[in-house]
This record gives sequence, structure tokens and C-alpha cells, in this order.
Amino acid sequence: MAAPAAPAAAPAAPAAAATGTTHTVVPGDTLGAISASYGADLTAVLAANGLSLASIIFPGDSIAIPAGGAVQAQTVSVPVAVAPAAPVEQAAVVAPAPVVQPAAAVAPAPAVSAAPDSGVYLASAAVTPAAARGVGGTLLASAQAQLAAGAVQDCTVLVENALRAAGIAVGDLGPSQFFQYGSTVATPAPGDIVITGGHVAIYAGGGQVISSGMNGSNLTMQHPLSDLAGASFVRV
Repeated sequence: MAAPAAPAAAPAAPAAAATGTTHTVVPGDTLGAISASYGADLTAVLAANGLSLASIIFPGDSIAIPAGGAVQAQTVSVPVAVAPAAPVEQAAVVAPAPVVQPAAAVAPAPAVSAAPDSGVYLASAAVTPAAARGVGGTLLASAQAQLAAGAVQDCTVLVENALRAAGIAVGDLGPSQFFQYGSTVATPAPGDIVITGGHVAIYAGGGQVISSGMNGSNLTMQHPLSDLAGASFVRV
């Protein structure tokens, strides 16, 4: 299955506020990382630039950084879809999903807050591992371990770490480059890689995925697969 078509490109950024600044996008930038590097709230950056879920950023784009990130998110921040050259982390506000019980005790993870009824499970939430075997089982176990540890990282790092745990040597990849590590399948199974134009995750089963690079702070979370519209599935 071919990767889903990328949405329309992002509009040019407006002039930064008098006390703000402007960032020029370079390859590898994400809106979450850009916002964090300036200490600005991701939702404030989205609002200041007129961006939405259908927007894409490209190297050379100018992103206005509002002073102090004045606009505060009321729910889980929604990132912007990104071209493969500059992946952007994606999460969406969805209906609540049931919290399930942990498979094993783990060291306490840092407490991180999420909007009530967001349907997103943070590193401190209880998560039940789905049944998976072989390479898929190894990928899922690695993703769950990173979730339990409260890893703060880009989405591609989570999946790269999972592949290395399965004995597969990988470098620094963009989301679309993960297609080369397996076969595209129509229906996901636990341990499959989930790929969109600007995000990559591990399918955990039960309609849930484990992602990093979330909420403008590069958090690792379990959240609904429905957040990743138009996703493709790769079985390693």
C-alpha cells in the first residue's frame, strides 16, 4: 500500500509579534521541537501561524514564534502533518478510551498531566501489553518499555529503538523511510509499524498505538489509532 497523500501545504507565517521572533524551518524540524526550543506553547505557535491539521511545513518556511506562547492549550495539543523531509509529531483530541491494567510493575514514571477525557495515556498511566510474537513482539515490548520509562524523544527515535531491540541496525530515519523494513499490510497487528506522512508509531493492539514526540513536549504516550488518519501499516 502506498503512503497516504500529504495534505495541503501550510500558509506563509504572519509577521512575529513585536516581542516575538521568527524561525526558519530546516530539514528535520518539527513544530513540537521548534515550539519547545523557544519555550513557546505548540498551540500558540499553531494559532500564530494560521496552521491546522491539514497544514504541512517545509524547509525554508518561516514560523512566527509568539512572545511567551500566550495561547494556552485546553486539550492535548494537535500537531501539524509534515512532509517526509521534516516530520512533525501528531496527536488529536478524541473520545475517551478505557484505561487497562499494567502487565507488570515498573519503576514510577514522571507524572505528566493530560487534558481530561482526552483518550491519551501518558507514561504514568496503566497500559496492558497486547499479545504479539516474534519480531512484532519485540518491537511492541520495546515501545512499552519506553512508554513505562516516560521517554521524551521524537517519534522516529521510539521506532528506531524498537528495531534495534529486534537486532535490526537503523540510522536516523524519517517516517516514510520505515516502509523499507517490512511488508505493507491492510490490517494492523500488535507490533506493526504505523506510518503517516509526518509521524510513525507502534501498534499496541485494541485500536491503540504507542507514540513519542507528542503534545509539543516530545512525550511518549499510548493513544487511539484513529488519531493517525490515513495511516499505513508495515509488518517487520
